[in-house]
Amino acid sequence: DTPVAPHPATGRTSRAALESLQVMRGLAAFAVAVYHTHLILAEPVYGSIRVFGPVATRGWTGVNFFSVLSGFIIFYAHARDIGVPKQAGRYVWRRFSRVYPVYWIMLSAYLAAAAVGIGHPDFSWDPANIALSYLLVRGNGPPDLPLSVAWTLIYEVVFYTAFLVLVLNRRVGIALCALWLGAIFYNGLYLADPENPWTHVWNLYFAMGAGTFYLFRRVQSARAGMLFLAAGLLILGLMFASGIVAPKVNLGQAQEWVLVGLGFGFGALLLGSVIVERARPISFPAPLLLLGDASYSIYLVHAPAISLMAGLNHKFGPETMPPQVVFLLVLLVSVIAGVAGHLLLEKPLLRAMRNFARRGQGG
Repeated sequence: DTPVAPHPATGRTSRAALESLQVMRGLAAFAVAVYHTHLILAEPVYGSIRVFGPVATRGWTGVNFFSVLSGFIIFYAHARDIGVPKQAGRYVWRRFSRVYPVYWIMLSAYLAAAAVGIGHPDFSWDPANIALSYLLVRGNGPPDLPLSVAWTLIYEVVFYTAFLVLVLNRRVGIALCALWLGAIFYNGLYLADPENPWTHVWNLYFAMGAGTFYLFRRVQSARAGMLFLAAGLLILGLMFASGIVAPKVNLGQAQEWVLVGLGFGFGALLLGSVIVERARPISFPAPLLLLGDASYSIYLVHAPAISLMAGLNHKFGPETMPPQVVFLLVLLVSVIAGVAGHLLLEKPLLRAMRNFARRGQGG
């Protein structure tokens, strides 16, 4: 079975899990929560609280890391399925069960809350838009998603679909991926077109993750792993220290090469970590592993939880606590809400779907 699942929309389900991947995706989810805590609290409707800006405003890069991790894990988990059409059904079911059911429940809960006037929803109630939001399919123009963080899942579903072609037919899949990469390099990098989502540089993160997987299979030395780890930390450290990483993610701005640089930095960090752990098994604290297990739920739940807490603070307790305390408290509650969502909803739901699949296979 699959060894590990590090994207926020995947879970750790196998006997050969790499714990460093769990920790990294948990920290990536935490970074995104930090970013959105700053972004939401800074809104005038919530009191214009602005603290920890130099660090918090770069937390959006956790999503970049998620995408690199996703490219790695899909190949790590399903490389043996490439060119084996009979595995397509299993692959589709696993990807579907990881992404959609818990997303549908949380999206429905968010829509229900918005419908009765909770929060400050800013999206179109047009039935076509709502349907596309449930399907995680992009229509004409930028997505107008009720759960705004789901924009990254649209990219994820496209990548899953491309990998499905690899499973169905290796040669056709390789040709398709080569054409896709060529279009990304030409339109996304050379022409620097930020408007076309299918050729946007963001899609390169999945390719970088796939390349990381193939290097992981070939590089065995723990010393080499340490070098990759150091290189990743150096690249990311220089990029953040230099200030070239923007304080807000904006795919409409021409920052393609910054996104590529982040991909190389996160790819090297990932590669070094998994090589070192394979050579020298590491045991991480249980809370960090739980954070990784809950990362998808944290990703889906944290923004509405932050908005709710920020609204309550602004209504009932403005200026009763220092802004730094408000920030940390709102952040903590949003993460706890995500962990609770994982334990009470996501984990039982995934278990039920696995049991359903096993009964179907047994039948």
